[in-house]
Amino acid sequence: MSLYELAYYVDSIEVVILVHCDVMDEPRAWHWAACNAGVGLLLRSERDKTMLSNRKNAERYGIDRVVWKKCQR
Repeated sequence: MSLYELAYYVDSIEVVILVHCDVMDEPRAWHWAACNAGVGLLLRSERDKTMLSNRKNAERYGIDRVVWKKCQR
C-alpha cells in the first residue's frame, strides 16, 4: 500500500487529503475527491463492484482540478 496526497478544488476552495491505497490513477483520484466531498460512495474493498464516482458526476457538484502525488516516506 502507498500513501498519496490528493488535492482538489470544490467551489474554488482547495482541499488536500491523504489516501492510502494500492494504486492511484485518474478515475480513482476523482472518486476519492468525490467521497471526501460527500458526494461519492465509499467502497468496502478494492474488489467491491460498486461503480466508482466519475469526473462528470464530481464536476456536477463543483469539484475540479484534481491532482495527486505519491508521498515520500
